[in-house]
Amino acid sequence: DILRRCCLRFREEFIATNGLDPFSFVTIAAACMGVYIDLHLKGETRAVIPLNGYVRNVN
Repeated sequence: DILRRCCLRFREEFIATNGLDPFSFVTIAAACMGVYIDLHLKGETRAVIPLNGYVRNVN
């Protein structure tokens, strides 16, 4: 019961502070990155890495 109440309190405070639900992310690091992207990065400023990464093509 204690863990459940703490998780609910954490969720409420995180949403009140940042406007994002931390439990919609897999890790706390991903939740923090979501907050950073949402609050600090302007539109279309985030790089999109190609599917196979940045590798040199050899013919």
